[in-house]
Amino acid sequence: MRNFVLLISLFSVLQSFSHSVILDGVNEESINLSSFLRHYEDTTLGKSFVEVDNLSNKFWQNLGEKGAVFGHERAIHWLKFDVSNSTNKEVVKYLYFAFNSIYRVEVFDGEMNISIDTVGTSINFDDKPFPDRNYQVPLVFRGLEQKEIILKITNLNTAPKLPVFLLSENEVLKIINHTNSSLFFWRGMLTFSIIFSLIIFIYTRQKMFLYYAGLNISAGLFIGFEMGGIFYLIDSDPTEITMSLRLLANAMVLFFFTLFINSMINFSKISERIWKIFNVVLIITLLMSVPPLIPIVRDTGYAMYFDIYFMIISALLFLIQWILIIVGVSKKIAGSKTLLIIYSIYIFIIFYAVITPNLGIHEQSIYSYDWVFAGSIFEITAFLFLMAKESFKIYFEREELVRYKGEEQSHIINAIVQGQEEERDRIGKELHDKIGGNLSVLKMKSPNLSQAASSVLNETISTIRNLSHELVSPDIKSDTFREELDEMAVAYSSEELKMNVMYYDWPLLKDKEVMIHLYRIFQELLTNAYKHSRASEVYFQFMGGEELRVTYEDNGVGFDVEKKNSGIGIKNIKYRVAAMNGSFIMDSYPEAGTTICIELPNLNN
Repeated sequence: MRNFVLLISLFSVLQSFSHSVILDGVNEESINLSSFLRHYEDTTLGKSFVEVDNLSNKFWQNLGEKGAVFGHERAIHWLKFDVSNSTNKEVVKYLYFAFNSIYRVEVFDGEMNISIDTVGTSINFDDKPFPDRNYQVPLVFRGLEQKEIILKITNLNTAPKLPVFLLSENEVLKIINHTNSSLFFWRGMLTFSIIFSLIIFIYTRQKMFLYYAGLNISAGLFIGFEMGGIFYLIDSDPTEITMSLRLLANAMVLFFFTLFINSMINFSKISERIWKIFNVVLIITLLMSVPPLIPIVRDTGYAMYFDIYFMIISALLFLIQWILIIVGVSKKIAGSKTLLIIYSIYIFIIFYAVITPNLGIHEQSIYSYDWVFAGSIFEITAFLFLMAKESFKIYFEREELVRYKGEEQSHIINAIVQGQEEERDRIGKELHDKIGGNLSVLKMKSPNLSQAASSVLNETISTIRNLSHELVSPDIKSDTFREELDEMAVAYSSEELKMNVMYYDWPLLKDKEVMIHLYRIFQELLTNAYKHSRASEVYFQFMGGEELRVTYEDNGVGFDVEKKNSGIGIKNIKYRVAAMNGSFIMDSYPEAGTTICIELPNLNN
């Protein structure tokens, strides 16, 4: 009987050690406490540490590998675990909570019945051993000491999740450096994606890019609040406003994500009714995320129920969207295959990072934010690829549209110029053949006209002949182009107005239309100079090279370009320059003369 009692006692001791963390100086840099934790749920919200510490073991439940992940009950959660230092040396470890968004965690020494420390969002953020977004509590274990550690978790408005680890100082610093490096890279990617999408939106006015910017801004806010980024601005959050902002940011992510995916595949084409339901649900969800910002509403537990609602709705929306994208693939909607691959991988990352640890399928990682970063960076990279692809598509479509409009404009200008030329030909021939001919017949049939009448008739016939020659398109040849211009310049020259025409490397033009255009432009400028400039000197320069350049300068009275830039003559010149794919620049000031520069592509090259 005595031996039996000893065996039972020994079994009890071994049983207690099997649930204890053994510090033996080997492989203890990082210890996941999930399988060592025992849990008690206080739904009365009023039990003290002493009352809980005196509870028998039957009230405590082993959590297993699932760890400290709890449901949406309004309760205070108590955890405890045993640590045995099997060495003769004093050991310092850090109780590390790999999650920021927890309202309050009180750490007690169960053996000494004293409070060791209190951490959480309600406590001053700077009161920590290390400058980290998560929480650390130093624990000292004397040689051969066995200690019971009890945790009181208060997080009444959302479902608490608390991955707990026992780490060495080196491991804590390693995790902090790793998280900071990952965070730096993620911030850079996020900032680039937001700036890129906003710039493309401003350029294209495509809502897709605005939704993408909204998605990344919302995701950045959510991860920032989740990781405690706001505590670089405030010391603590006793009112749980960060929890409310996190819920709002989460709703914004769902809102912009759905709008963004729709802008790529257009759900309304697949099922208009489902898309209308989506719109209603998204707006309702966004509005429902606002009340927790009000302190009175937060204290009612509304946030807890909204969190449950949001988890259900977001899961349903993600699933339905995934199914609709598959339908889009079956209907051969452009881009749906690529979107399905990216969407499926993204959903898998979310499922693996968020859901499977809560189901106990695999242990919670001490690098709790790595999968969050991975999901966000994958989303940024994958959708940036799609955005870049869409940007190039829009760019080339616009370039094609601009080219098409340019061709259409060129056709219109050519039609206008050709119409003008044909009309000038018609009027010139009418003047020459009919009116000029009739006047000549009249002169022959009226030999008894007075000298004055005969002089007027002769002058009219001469004017009509000259005018008809100016109107009819000249039969210009490449080798006589200069002579035609020089003759016209001489015709307009007088003692009061000297016309100067100079050529520098001017080639023999092969395109007859170009020669006619330049001839008409020269003619129009000569006419304007003769009638309006009041100049004494006019200079034309025809210069060859890679491009053809024609310049006009006079020393006349000039004019205000802003007020007189739309006359018929100037418009005709601009039409002809545009028909030759050239550029037209005019500079003039009152009493300062006029300068015109025309540049054309050299079709001879």
